Amino acid sequence: MQAPDASSPDRILYEGFDISNHRSRQAQLKVKLDWRGRQFMGLARSSGDPEEQAEALARATLKALEGIVHTKVKDASFSMELAGIRFVEVLPYQLVVVVVKLKLGREVLPLSGSVVARHGPSLAAVLAILQASDRRVRAILEHVERGPPPDRAPDPGSEFGV
Repeated sequence: MQAPDASSPDRILYEGFDISNHRSRQAQLKVKLDWRGRQFMGLARSSGDPEEQAEALARATLKALEGIVHTKVKDASFSMELAGIRFVEVLPYQLVVVVVKLKLGREVLPLSGSVVARHGPSLAAVLAILQASDRRVRAILEHVERGPPPDRAPDPGSEFGV
């Protein structure tokens, strides 16, 4: 199966993130994603530490992705959770590695993504979340729109491609 290009209407597109600093030494972080011409935002709070901000942006990205999936999956059986994030030095490069727990019904699937932090850990954290989740989230959305095959009962794990 060929991956859709950025012009595909089913592709989840990264639009950007904003960091607003407040007097309370807390930053409000907002990640913006686009899916089918609709904008979805995820919000989080963090201190000013760059690695903590990157982790908060990863959580905000997951919230935006959940918003996209919940437009099609109406029950609460779907969620995504940041299981961990690491900042790894490999030779002259810094990488951001994430592990996400995708929960669908009773099934829990670990997903992983990693990105070289060319433009800093914040952007790399957002892109690593998108890398980890893209294929599975799109499979869930496609399955919900298609519906289960008529000749058999739905099986949440295999039918959703997870």
